[in-house]
Amino acid sequence: MTDSTKHSQILAAYIQVVGECPIIAALPIPPTSQETVDSLQSALTNARNERNWPEAAQIANALTMIYFDRFDLFMARQQAAESLELQRVAGSTPIHIARAFGNLATIHHYMGDTPIAVNFTNEAIQVAIGAGLTLWQGYFWCSMGSVLCYTGKYSAASDCFDQARQIFIQEESELGVAWMHYRQACEQDRDQGDNQRMVKRLQGVLAFLREKTSPKIVIEILLALGEGSLLLGDAAKANEHLLEAEHMINVGKYYWYRPSLFMLQARLVLHENDSRLAAQIVYKALGVVGDQGDPRVLSPMYRLLAMVLQQQHSDQDAVLNALDRALAAGRSRARQLDLALALREAGNYIKATAIRPTARARSSGYLFEAEKMLVEMGLPISKAPG
Repeated sequence: MTDSTKHSQILAAYIQVVGECPIIAALPIPPTSQETVDSLQSALTNARNERNWPEAAQIANALTMIYFDRFDLFMARQQAAESLELQRVAGSTPIHIARAFGNLATIHHYMGDTPIAVNFTNEAIQVAIGAGLTLWQGYFWCSMGSVLCYTGKYSAASDCFDQARQIFIQEESELGVAWMHYRQACEQDRDQGDNQRMVKRLQGVLAFLREKTSPKIVIEILLALGEGSLLLGDAAKANEHLLEAEHMINVGKYYWYRPSLFMLQARLVLHENDSRLAAQIVYKALGVVGDQGDPRVLSPMYRLLAMVLQQQHSDQDAVLNALDRALAAGRSRARQLDLALALREAGNYIKATAIRPTARARSSGYLFEAEKMLVEMGLPISKAPG
């Protein structure tokens, strides 16, 4: 088999990965070896040298999917940006341009770069509107709603999800409606503490999305169901969901989700009053964040560590160190809600333990900032989740 034939066969497998949902996270990617990646990289270089822009754009898009499936987000972002540039040079159809914008939006969302994610999502929506890609508009409105929830703008997010719902109903898209429920449940219902609604939505779409989308989406749903079940007091059901998620993570090597999984497992054993084991699991979770793990969960992870340390009657410096790290991570790329809850926890702890006036002033500052943020998000501090 010549290199050209091999490249063509590999590329054909990824061109066929389209699916009804254009969001890159929803696409089930064929198993890929490093040899396949190397072959595609070589083919991309050749296509560029030969100024074969359409083929180069297709190869860059395939590499985007592969790297995203591995959660190598930096390489995925690089390939997605190149794919968009090549699509424009090649004069590709709007559907390919919209997909490239959508890919970039999703990648930046997973990286926690929300302002950039909003910009790319808006670009994707505008291309879809201009080209009459009505169904795609619905998916991109869901993406916009998800990103806005991440920034704590729940009212604007609701409008986006409502827009998506109307489109999916109009287009009679069962997958679209299921996708909208999944995104709104995981992003908005969860943040606003409506756990019953979140669990009900996700239970209603799990089987369908398991059949129609990638394992990544199923894992995200199972983790959310585990958290929701735990908060509703059903520890047995929570454990059931987390065990299935753990199996899928290990089999598929989706190590991105290990920090979230371990954090929920720690909360589960903490629910059973085993703070020693909870601490061990939290430290394990912190250890895997840098090993292909989702860094966006660092803030709530350190906040959980502070809670465990308090239950163990650890010294004040250890608790404050964990809370300081929760704040630092929260001011980086965390959810707006996670930052607000870290501020609230730090403020309350310092207020309860402070002796010096300067420390009490510091606690007041944190509590004022937390309350301001929570009220702006429509979450009064007395009722906020967490």
